[in-house]
Amino acid sequence: MLKMLDDYYQECTITVTSADPPYITPYIKSTLRRKNRLMRSGHVDKAAALAKKVGRAIQNCRTLLNGAKLMFYLTPAACGLLLVVVVVVQHVGSSTHW
Repeated sequence: MLKMLDDYYQECTITVTSADPPYITPYIKSTLRRKNRLMRSGHVDKAAALAKKVGRAIQNCRTLLNGAKLMFYLTPAACGLLLVVVVVVQHVGSSTHW
């Protein structure tokens, strides 16, 4: 059963290089590729929704990079991890019922 799932849902590799800006995470890069595919196939409305989603993700990541005043180089993968941690902390802080 797992073999069939592995064959049908193949893993994809997203390469984030040093040429990419520090706020580009694998999630953002894959979402941009999906948006571009949708634009080329004529699904402009779906692509616009993804563009808003990517814009918010980039804005959040850049805010973390600029506001944190980190003393070390933050890799794109670490930025994505920090974004998840900040969202969880904000959610816990805003609600007494987790």
